[in-house]
Amino acid sequence: MLLASLSLYAGNGKGNLIRQLGNLIDTLTVRGIDKQYIHVPEKPWQVMLKGNANEMNLDVESFYRGEGLDYRWDSKLETGTSKSFGAWVGYRGYGLGYQFTIGSVEGANFNFGVGGSTYTIRLNVRRFKTSETDIRFRGAITDEETPDFDDKVKMEMDEPIFVKSTLLEGYYMFNGKHFSNTAGYDQSTIQLRSAGSVIVGASWFTADIDYAANINTLFVMMMNNIGRIKVNQLNIGAGYAYNWVPAKGWLVNAMFMPSLAAVNRLKMWNYDINPNLDKDEPLLVPKDVTVSHSRLKVNLAGWLTLVYNHKDWFATLKGQWNQFTYKRNDSNGQLSNWYVNVGIGKRF
Repeated sequence: MLLASLSLYAGNGKGNLIRQLGNLIDTLTVRGIDKQYIHVPEKPWQVMLKGNANEMNLDVESFYRGEGLDYRWDSKLETGTSKSFGAWVGYRGYGLGYQFTIGSVEGANFNFGVGGSTYTIRLNVRRFKTSETDIRFRGAITDEETPDFDDKVKMEMDEPIFVKSTLLEGYYMFNGKHFSNTAGYDQSTIQLRSAGSVIVGASWFTADIDYAANINTLFVMMMNNIGRIKVNQLNIGAGYAYNWVPAKGWLVNAMFMPSLAAVNRLKMWNYDINPNLDKDEPLLVPKDVTVSHSRLKVNLAGWLTLVYNHKDWFATLKGQWNQFTYKRNDSNGQLSNWYVNVGIGKRF
């Protein structure tokens, strides 16, 4: 009887804590909103099946300046479009999701989000590897007899490219009374009338791209003898978001935000090519690892979402694009990441 009483007490304690947490989230969701513009559904939970198409592109542009010779080499690595499928579960904008890739690209996506009437915080972690990539070679030599060149080829990598990326982003909406970002992000609220808001935000982005394998020596040479690149960026910016309600149940949610890279750290693993063709010796020889910090750079982020709500059901189509740039001595780089997400869900 004594053990049963302790168990009952512990159960009640946990139950009360969960109820208190739920009440706090409910309060944060409705705090300060105008109910003529934003509707909070009675049913707090959402479950969604999601499909995703995603691609990451890396541009590396290098310059060489010597006596009577200026040379530009522009290489573009495209990871190819990966497709993933998974599910997302949330309570009034606080949710977790997981997606696994299908097709030729192997990997997985994990995402976590929280949102209230004036703020949104999102975390997306992506891990994948791919063996297919598109490469563009573009260059010029300052010689009147040598024409510029611009070629694009599709390569099948002998050893896959490993990509890891993490994006943590947070936004604050000044017009949380009339504008709901969660209406477009996770459908935990419903926008009833069109409204917009000035927003400020910050993001921490890391990307690690590794293709340094002996069997990929030719590819490493094409990428200016760089076999691995890691980018860390802290971006701070301001922009504008708008919710357009063209008809009952429909929503178009759009945002555009330029930002400055307050922290822009670049780490590169450089390699030499072994002139000895003895098969017992590696072709790629590690040379050094260089770390540099770029000056302030302007980056861009934006998304466009289409939502349809019908009773407890909802469907969504979302596209998001991010661009991050860096500069290191005579080498410039640009890393862009886009994805298109479709989902269908239900409130309960």
